[in-house]
Amino acid sequence: MTSNRQLVLDLTAAADHLDSFDCALNYDEFVAELLVAVPDQSSDVHWMADNQLVNIFFAQRQAATAELTGRMRQWIADFSRWTIDGLRADGFKGFVRFADLPATDVPKAGGVYLVVRSRADVPPEFQEISPAGWFQRRDPSVPLEKLQSKWVRGAEVIYIGVATPGTNGRRGIAKRLDEFRRHGAGEPIGHWGGRYIWCLADRDELLVAWRVEAEDPGAVEAELTREFTAHYGRLPFANLKQERRRTQP
Repeated sequence: MTSNRQLVLDLTAAADHLDSFDCALNYDEFVAELLVAVPDQSSDVHWMADNQLVNIFFAQRQAATAELTGRMRQWIADFSRWTIDGLRADGFKGFVRFADLPATDVPKAGGVYLVVRSRADVPPEFQEISPAGWFQRRDPSVPLEKLQSKWVRGAEVIYIGVATPGTNGRRGIAKRLDEFRRHGAGEPIGHWGGRYIWCLADRDELLVAWRVEAEDPGAVEAELTREFTAHYGRLPFANLKQERRRTQP
């Protein structure tokens, strides 16, 4: 499966190429020009075109390129949403490794945070024994079959978390991410959520990003996981349940 980042690049190349035509194309011409723009036939662009654009040609022998590229531009927007560039545009900051958190100015306010694996096109390697800390005598290790079944191919975001400010306002993003980091380093810290990420062989290269939320971080986290699930058909790899809270209208 093509990573989101590569798929956005391929869709952009295809749309830009088709925009250069001022005449309608029949299906065979469309497929031929798509191959010119994206020669790699294993790209998901070709699968998407064959399964989701072919219906345009059922009702008419030819299709205006603007109609075809209009659909592609919408796909670009949808898939960009979950890339690092798309997340930055959506207000997320940081994108630093866990090891770099102590030297990073992380907000102390409440908000949401993400764990990102930028090499989404590289299949993961899992480790049977987790290096994370045991909390309340619970083993953080996860069976390989469960890890494999939870993996979301092509996704860069592998965990969505929430950091509430707490009743005294002393928790927030910085505190929560510090607990997350320390748990992954082997300390018996109570950050059980997201523990699947520590079973990844490339866990040291994972990136953490965050966004301050003034109103209701928990509702925002729930909405983000719903949006992710709508896009990929399942929850992020290390999220084990869908939260039900919703933002107030």
